[in-house]
Amino acid sequence: MTLRHARLNDIPALLSLQQSCHISEVARELMPQGFLNTILDAQALQRAIEDEQAVYLVESLGKPIAMAVCASWEFWSGSASVSARADALEQLHQGINRSNSYFWGPVCIDPRHRGQGLFEELFFTSRHAQASRYQYVYSYVHINNERSLAAHIHKAGFLYVRDFEQGLDSYCELIRATDD
Repeated sequence: MTLRHARLNDIPALLSLQQSCHISEVARELMPQGFLNTILDAQALQRAIEDEQAVYLVESLGKPIAMAVCASWEFWSGSASVSARADALEQLHQGINRSNSYFWGPVCIDPRHRGQGLFEELFFTSRHAQASRYQYVYSYVHINNERSLAAHIHKAGFLYVRDFEQGLDSYCELIRATDD
């Protein structure tokens, strides 16, 4: 297995990986084992790859089996839901703002490859790459995504901040310093 930055020619495989892990494709009884509730389209992936080198992937036998995005708030300015979280973050936490933090997610791991440490590899590699630019990393996880929430807290060291509602869904807000 190889962990690397995504390239433009990876986009079709990354779209397929995201779709296979999307909440719409996961049986209800398997949701606690992980799901993706946001899919980045080809244009967003292209921008994240070209403009920010913000997409990491793990490949096996030449095929992406896991991916994570760790992009600036500027990148996410086109997403009303993510931008709203940046505004709430600045109001809630003194000292954390759009210029000293970045957004981690979406994260997607093929179910056949979960439990092999890929989440940690993706997170710590991307965090190390971002630590010189940012003091904090921010994320949120759907409240029903038990596996992802546990990975963020127990494997990546995120701190739970609070729950929040977005549309009809509930999420857990998470923060972590990049330097420890």
